[in-house]
Amino acid sequence: MTQQKGELKASEGGIPSNYSRLIARELDLTVSQLPSLLQGTGLGIAQFLGEDSLLTPAHQVRILRNALALSGQFEFGLRLGKRLTPATHGAIGFAASSSPDLLSALQAIQTFLP
Repeated sequence: MTQQKGELKASEGGIPSNYSRLIARELDLTVSQLPSLLQGTGLGIAQFLGEDSLLTPAHQVRILRNALALSGQFEFGLRLGKRLTPATHGAIGFAASSSPDLLSALQAIQTFLP
């Protein structure tokens, strides 16, 4: 499989860590409890908490798996989903939510995602 222009390699970060910090808030984790969420990612707490830090897809999947295990609740994804409002996604979230139809929303996301 070849990489197309603009696509991330599996080793490159492209997912803002604020999504995972939202997971930590939903789990009500303290800073001292973050290592359990970050287990298996190789990420440090300072890196994770950095406003400009980007995670790889592998980091994000590991954090989601850890979060599900920590929560012990199958419905954790639904609880987290309640927190993911358009504002969570910044300008792209507002662009998508103000689109007149689903196709326009998806095109806006595709056009403006980094």
